[in-house]
Amino acid sequence: MTVVRKYCFWKILIRNSFLELNDETSVAKLE
Repeated sequence: MTVVRKYCFWKILIRNSFLELNDETSVAKLE
């Protein structure tokens, strides 16, 4: 994997996990 592809991969991975965390906190606030 090239450096650019690796960077994009981690960027997407971090963004996905960050969105999942946001969803969990949103659900917690609703409850």
